[in-house]
Amino acid sequence: MAKTRVARIILGDIGIFYGALFLTLAIRYESAFLVDTLSTHVAPFSLVLIGYIAVFYAIGLYETRSFKNSLRFTRLFIAGIIASTILALIFFYLDPGIGIAPKTNLLLFTIIFGAIDYGWRSFSNASFRKGVPQRIMFLGTSPEMEKLKKYLEKNPQFGYEVNETNPTIIVLDKNEIGNSARIEKIYESFIKGSEVTTVASLTEQVQQKVPISELEKMWFIENIRISASVYEKTKSIIERGTALLLIVLGVPLMMLIAICVKVTSKGPAIYRQTRIGKKSATFMLYKFRTMYENAEQNGAVWAKEKDPRVTPVGRFLRRTHCDELPQLINIIKGNLAFTGPRPERPSFVEVLKEKIPYYEIRHMIRPGITGWAQIKYQYGSSIEDAREKLEYDLYYLKNRSLALDLAILIKTIKLFFVRPPQKSDS
Repeated sequence: MAKTRVARIILGDIGIFYGALFLTLAIRYESAFLVDTLSTHVAPFSLVLIGYIAVFYAIGLYETRSFKNSLRFTRLFIAGIIASTILALIFFYLDPGIGIAPKTNLLLFTIIFGAIDYGWRSFSNASFRKGVPQRIMFLGTSPEMEKLKKYLEKNPQFGYEVNETNPTIIVLDKNEIGNSARIEKIYESFIKGSEVTTVASLTEQVQQKVPISELEKMWFIENIRISASVYEKTKSIIERGTALLLIVLGVPLMMLIAICVKVTSKGPAIYRQTRIGKKSATFMLYKFRTMYENAEQNGAVWAKEKDPRVTPVGRFLRRTHCDELPQLINIIKGNLAFTGPRPERPSFVEVLKEKIPYYEIRHMIRPGITGWAQIKYQYGSSIEDAREKLEYDLYYLKNRSLALDLAILIKTIKLFFVRPPQKSDS
């Protein structure tokens, strides 16, 4: 149901985009010139459409949780329109070969598209809420089940209605799966047409994370691929080639950053730090120094909001993520990827392995500069935060693919325009 709704919204956006383009040109030009004008605008605006969809996806307008009429939805939509329009302006004015410079047309198009698309999405959101929901019954009392139940009650746009009779879906927590007395009754409902699923599976579907407390070791054996050789090799080739290109193109910027770091505070421009990588092997991570020299002479601690150890230049580098540019070297060396679980420091890993079940599973693959946990759960300065982020890492481990990697990279762009994640490193 969720995928059908996403497809409906995307197709609606595309249809309204071309409809708004036609209306814009019809308003601006006489009917005798409309056909010729339309033909010169369709191709470049089709490229602009790709940018619109990418921006809408990056900021979360194609996530089911956004299919609800709320202040959050309105803010996201306005931000999406503004960012897309800026992207279109850059496209039109930096490429003179396009042959058109639609100053007035683009402004008029933005107003028409924004108004119609907002109305369409508001109508769709309301219809999703009024649509016939799937009746869902929860069997169990686990904390994760209660959290999932409240989440679905708070977000009816997912299309579920918590029900105690004649359910179309029965959800079991970990304890109920082994309840033989209960299974007999569940089986009767199953043969009558009810779908049976688990808290872990439904949470993964609607929240794109996997709750740790609902898992047993067999889940990892059945769901996590030990080897994905074609995917891993293809990803490695693409990432190393891209990293090399970015280093070549980014030399002037990185030299400027290095100079700024050196002249504003004592210490090296490039900071090296030991991290845990694939198969729990240690490697040296490179980044521009963002803290004052000897900031951790009393031991490693998690970063805090407005951390006094961070230099003014370092604060800017963290805000823009430019401090991570030297990690392109780690990608070329093969101990880091663009996407994957963020690598932690050995001292933190030892603590987290003791406090969080299955924490070591994230070391099955190469860590990444960005990851699913970073875009879904930005802040991490406690054991509980690390536990929550691991649940998103598990989703990535189970579903990793080139398509998901691309989605993560697109969504990471959003982090440049919102408050960045707190960092647990120097």
